[in-house]
Amino acid sequence: MKAKRMLVLLLAIVCGGVALADAPLPKGLIPVPEEPQIQVSLRTSRTSYEPGGYLQMTFALNREAYVYVYNVTSAGKVQLLVPNVFLQEPHFPAGEHTLPKEGWRLRVTEPEGWEYLQIVATPVPLDFYEAKAFEERPFLEFADPEAFATRLKGLVGDTWGTAWAMYRVHVPRALVRVFSQPSGAEVIADGVRLGTTPLETTVRAGRTTVELRKPGYESKRVSLNLVDGEEADVVARLTPERPRPPARVEVDLSLGLGFALGLSSLGLELWAPAVGAGVAAHLPPERPDLGAPGPGGTYPWGPEVELYLGGWVGVGDRAGLVLLGGLAVQEVVDLPPWDPQAVRPAVVIEPDTRMVSYPAFGLGLGIAGDNLRGYLAWHNRRGIVLAATFMP
Repeated sequence: MKAKRMLVLLLAIVCGGVALADAPLPKGLIPVPEEPQIQVSLRTSRTSYEPGGYLQMTFALNREAYVYVYNVTSAGKVQLLVPNVFLQEPHFPAGEHTLPKEGWRLRVTEPEGWEYLQIVATPVPLDFYEAKAFEERPFLEFADPEAFATRLKGLVGDTWGTAWAMYRVHVPRALVRVFSQPSGAEVIADGVRLGTTPLETTVRAGRTTVELRKPGYESKRVSLNLVDGEEADVVARLTPERPRPPARVEVDLSLGLGFALGLSSLGLELWAPAVGAGVAAHLPPERPDLGAPGPGGTYPWGPEVELYLGGWVGVGDRAGLVLLGGLAVQEVVDLPPWDPQAVRPAVVIEPDTRMVSYPAFGLGLGIAGDNLRGYLAWHNRRGIVLAATFMP
C-alpha cells in the first residue's frame, strides 16, 4: 500500500496543474505543467485493447531527456513500465520513439476499464531509489512517503515535461437470442455450453459458431460474425434423427507401433518392414529466471519436437542397421544481459520468443524377432535412444 500511495503521490508532484474537467482522469494524474521546459507528447497505438493484447506507445521529445513511464490501472494501481529489466537506460535523443522495442512486450490484462499512461521527461536521471534495493525485491517500496515526496520534488527541479494518454481495456461482446423448434435444445458456442433454448446470452464479438443439440434430433450449427454491441437472433428448426447403420471399425495391422526412449525424450514410431516414421519430444532444461542477474543469451523456452523418417537395412536374418533423419523445432528466447544494480520491472513483461530448427539424425544397430524389433542408436539431439516396435 505504501508503494502504491507513494507512486500516486509521485505523479501529483511531478505533474503540477489542473486536470481536464471533461476527461475521466484518476486522482493525481495531471496532463501538463503550467510552463513545461521539455516538450513531450504520448499516444498509444490503439484507443481500446482486448485483454491479452499487446500495448504499444509512441512518444516524442523536443530535446534529449531521461524518460519515465507509469501505468495507472483501472484498479487504482500505479506500475513502472520504463525503465525495466529489458530497457535499463531510459535516455532518449530528441525525436519520436516507439516502445516496446524488439525483445520485450507489454501485455494488457483484465479487469476492464480505463487505463492511463503518464510520461515524465527530465534532463537528468531521477535518483529516487537505491540500486541495491532491487537485489532484495523486484518492486519499489518506500517506508516514508512524505520524505520521499520532498526528495523527489527537489530532484525534478524546474526543467521537465510530462504528457499522458488513456486507453480502454474492453472485451467486445454481442447479444444473441437463440430459439429452436422444439425448444429445450442445448446451446453450445465455440465449445462452451451456454444453456437451453429459448436463451438470451452474450458472446464474444467476432466469428463464432452456435450449435444446438437435442436427443432424438440432428445437431444444427449456425455461423455468426458479430461486431461489438450487435444483437442477433438465431432461429432453428431441428430435424428428427434418422437411424444410422452401425459403424464399422477397420484396423490396419500392416504397420508396427513402437516407442523410442532417450534420457529426457520420448518418441512414437510406426514401422513397415524397411521404412518408418516417428515423432519425438525432448524436454527442455529449466527455464531461466527472468528476475535473476545473468549474462544474457539464447535459452530454450519450450520442448524440442522432432519429426523424422527411419530406414532398416537388414544385416543377416535378425540384425539390421538403423538410419534416422529429420527436423527438430524448438521455441527459444533471446534474453539481454542485465546488471542487478539497474532498474527492475514492476509489471508483467514477457520475452519475445521465436522458433528455431535443427537437423536431426541418428545411427544405430537393431535386432528383430518374430513380433518384436528393437534398436539402440546414437542421436545428435536426443543422445542414446533405445527403441522397441511391436510388428504384426
